[in-house]
Amino acid sequence: MSAPPFALTICGVMEFSRINRRSITHAVSIWHPTDSTEEWIGLVRDGLPGAAVLPVVFDDVESARDGYLPASRDQVGEVIEFGRRLRGGDHLLIHCMAGVSRSTACALAILTAHFGPGSERTAAETVRALRRQARPNRLIVTHADAILERQGALVQACVEVFAEPAGPVFVNKGWDETPPDA
Repeated sequence: MSAPPFALTICGVMEFSRINRRSITHAVSIWHPTDSTEEWIGLVRDGLPGAAVLPVVFDDVESARDGYLPASRDQVGEVIEFGRRLRGGDHLLIHCMAGVSRSTACALAILTAHFGPGSERTAAETVRALRRQARPNRLIVTHADAILERQGALVQACVEVFAEPAGPVFVNKGWDETPPDA
């Protein structure tokens, strides 16, 4: 397994009190769209005063339905481009509500971009090692696979690495079943 060229922390919002926020230089702050989303993003910026913060807003769903907003390809592209700016000595925090699905998928996208072609399984194993309860959002992974031109290799690595839960599973994120479009 390869280590990223920067420090990486993945968490849920309830874990903020347990992380060393002073060391964070960059953050991807993922929220659900609500009336208070801007207020929450402001609190993250205030809590990470020296960090570059990329807020992204989408629901933890894999398709548009019942009023939920899925991640767009453009949003995943923004996350990847934000991650490309990271260098040795930087410390990236990626959070969503639970630190299980959206945040781990975004971490996977950033790591895959940093590690380069052929690194998909290594990136997935790195995320699994950092966040045992990881169940990356399949839509985000699919967008990243397309953006990074991995021809399905990133999705396949997730099928292999995340098919078996490595701890309590809060929800099934689809890695142990055939995707609906297959």
